[in-house]
Amino acid sequence: MWTLNHLSKKLLAGLILLILCACGAEQQKIPQAQIAKQNAFQIGKHTVYLSTNKTNDLSEAMAIKYNLDRKQSLSMLNVSILRDSDNKSVTAKIDIDIKNLLGQNKKITALTFIENSYISYAFISSVSNQETLLYKLKVSPENKYMKNIQYREKFYID
Repeated sequence: MWTLNHLSKKLLAGLILLILCACGAEQQKIPQAQIAKQNAFQIGKHTVYLSTNKTNDLSEAMAIKYNLDRKQSLSMLNVSILRDSDNKSVTAKIDIDIKNLLGQNKKITALTFIENSYISYAFISSVSNQETLLYKLKVSPENKYMKNIQYREKFYID
């Protein structure tokens, strides 16, 4: 009886070990995450924040309020500037140039959003699937400083 119980335990342990080994047999390579790009830039006593999205990501209410087309083929660069001393949103002069990797200039629609004393600048341009846009900005917060900023983003369209 003891040998049968002992043998059963050994078989069960071997079976568990075999199952555990088999679980890792079809290991797939996990892709490495891309390095996060810098989207905050210091200019004097101000911080400039950049973000991109497609206009179809906007809420319907926001699109109606600002008369924007919600499309996957329209990209939007958002620029916000905060004063470091009090974290308040400030106005800025922004010159922008948008090109793709072929060096083709993109037509730009510039907008300013003001919501609850928060100021945001948006620059809208067309984009195609897997197109990378290169943004070259000259930013001058409160007309005190000026800095050149370069930013790039690759877009995917379903």
